[in-house]
Amino acid sequence: MEERFFAKLENACEEKQSLLCVGLDPQLEAGESSDPYGAILGKNRRVIEQTLPFACCYKPNIAFYEACGLEGLRALKDTLELIPEETPVILDAKRGDIGHTASAYAEALFSWYKVGCATVSPYLGRESVAPLLARPGKGLFVLCRTSNPQAGDLQAMLVGGQGRER
Repeated sequence: MEERFFAKLENACEEKQSLLCVGLDPQLEAGESSDPYGAILGKNRRVIEQTLPFACCYKPNIAFYEACGLEGLRALKDTLELIPEETPVILDAKRGDIGHTASAYAEALFSWYKVGCATVSPYLGRESVAPLLARPGKGLFVLCRTSNPQAGDLQAMLVGGQGRER
């Protein structure tokens, strides 16, 4: 049986005496766009090699890979294979949708990318996270409130009860 994600994370923190989570958010420099796969994988390999003694987990943000198309997604898949199996990975995907779409997200994140944990957005309700929660041993970080400067535009908005359906 696969070790539960948060137990694996706790073990990694204790073993390395660290709380360091390393973001893997590659941005291509001018001239690197001719080989996005090589540029991303090379950068990530260097970061992983330099931080592995200290990092209790890694957190790639899928958007930076998707922005580079198929080569970026291939670089993400190969980056994940560079990370030792005992090191936890959180895929920052912020997925959230209903029904079959949420099930497809769960399959992609946990079966295709084979990560132990993902970020999700529950805005569409319980149905948007249920298929991800149903994966034994997998972890989720559920967005509830964020710290970005404009977050309050929506998150702190007072909503009156007038005209509201129940």
